[in-house]
Amino acid sequence: MNSILLIDDDDALRRTMGRMLTGAGYAVVEATNGSAALSLIEIAKPAVVITDVFMPEKNGIDTTKEIRAHCPEIKILAITGSGRAGRFYDLVKEMGANGVLEKPFTKQALLDAVQQLLPQSA
Repeated sequence: MNSILLIDDDDALRRTMGRMLTGAGYAVVEATNGSAALSLIEIAKPAVVITDVFMPEKNGIDTTKEIRAHCPEIKILAITGSGRAGRFYDLVKEMGANGVLEKPFTKQALLDAVQQLLPQSA
């Protein structure tokens, strides 16, 4: 079973995404910000990290850069509600994310984005 580390400061959205992913058969570990998430990487050993771009304490861009520096094998999906996903897509990709998903998104869009990041044998 593939593990996903889900990082978002919006409790309701994080819980909803967690239920969607768990229902699809993924093991999900949640964090409210990048700092908390970085302390969970070694424990959770996620195949995919889903991170909000804008969060307090440590934002998604800084979190992505740190994950990429220490765990280059982890796939990273950035999510943003800015309405400017195109602008952030380039920035987040430059920092090391493998994809960007714009809020609001459907359950199917989330599951499709995660599936695209996983190895074909998963």
